[in-house]
Amino acid sequence: MEITAVRPIVDVTLKDYSKSDIITKRITSEKRGMIIVGAPGSGKTTLAQNVATFLSDSGFVVKTMEAPRELQVPDNITQYTALDGSMTNTADVLLLVRPDFVIFDELRKNEDFNVFADMRLAGIGMVGVIHANGVQDAIQRFCDRVDFSVIPQIIDTVIFVKAGVITKIYDIGFVVKVPGGMSGEVHLRPVTTVTDNETGELILDVFRYDGETIVIPVAAAAVPQVKPAPVPVQFIGQPLAPAQPMRAPSSEPARKENDERPGWKLMEKEIQREIGRYTDDFVDVQMTSDTKAVVYIDDKDVPAAIGKGGKNVSAIVNKIGIGIDIKPRSELDRQQAQPRIDEEVNLGGGIKILTDKKQLTILAPEQSGRIVDVFAGKEYLFTATVNETGEIHLAKNSSIAQEMIRRYTNNEVIKLRPV
Repeated sequence: MEITAVRPIVDVTLKDYSKSDIITKRITSEKRGMIIVGAPGSGKTTLAQNVATFLSDSGFVVKTMEAPRELQVPDNITQYTALDGSMTNTADVLLLVRPDFVIFDELRKNEDFNVFADMRLAGIGMVGVIHANGVQDAIQRFCDRVDFSVIPQIIDTVIFVKAGVITKIYDIGFVVKVPGGMSGEVHLRPVTTVTDNETGELILDVFRYDGETIVIPVAAAAVPQVKPAPVPVQFIGQPLAPAQPMRAPSSEPARKENDERPGWKLMEKEIQREIGRYTDDFVDVQMTSDTKAVVYIDDKDVPAAIGKGGKNVSAIVNKIGIGIDIKPRSELDRQQAQPRIDEEVNLGGGIKILTDKKQLTILAPEQSGRIVDVFAGKEYLFTATVNETGEIHLAKNSSIAQEMIRRYTNNEVIKLRPV
């Protein structure tokens, strides 16, 4: 036996809410995936039962999934709970009943999110209730359980409720673009977008970066775009400039290259603060671009900073909005002990390369961030992406790099052509 005692605080209908016309239009049209978001006690369940009543009065077959059953709905709406302790069993029964809409009150467990997604993709109209302090938290909870690219097929409308009032309605979309805070066609990727229904303003971008799903506020993600520093050129026959020492963990105040990048300096401090929770030693942060940083910490602290399955570093990436590569300090010490000795050659057409023992680097600062085809004369060699600092990196022992060196030896003109 299960007995749930509920005493309604206020008696309202869907028409009593502001923006109710948007909800009724959305839910009775092709857009049939909706979640109601708010803190505990904000009025989410009350809104959900009013939506259920409206749909039932409009002639739709409506069922509910609740644990416990506490929605105050008409008798013609059957209220289901977890059958044999599982909402999956409840979903199997409801798929046989074939309702038009299912009201899922309070999605909490992984099973709840998976059942909600499965029923929505099966073609059933779904209205879910989620505890969250904002739309970003709600979307993040879905991303932890469902691939971000499928979210627009599951939910297309997010309603945020506070103190019993609908404060915001958000639209979920899917586009291919450069996410907020990034620049250059090299970062073009599929992005799930969250926009304000009333103003059309873009609120969140959800995308994959370095194997992680990032949910980032667009306004906060905007990082000042800084022109890459010019690449020093050393022609054959000129004396090599003395090698610049790499940054040591104790030489942070001497990082002159960041003096012109205040955004980088602020980001470094934020990363140091977050990673510092997992190590008592110094955290050395090296920003490689506006959206990427390499962090060196004590070797024994690396597993704790990364976390099981990358959980800890993923949480930091989602919080600050840039990719982080955590490495042991011993690797930095080895790099300092083996300073790079560069040999530079000038290829035909004004293109230059740098070579060392391990890699060949093509210098093309004017093509920064572009995808280019590399030609020797009129013969196509390969296609590559020029990074943000205007360089193409090749392993020196690779067949492509060896072919480049052979072409240079034969005095062939090497050219780059943007794709």
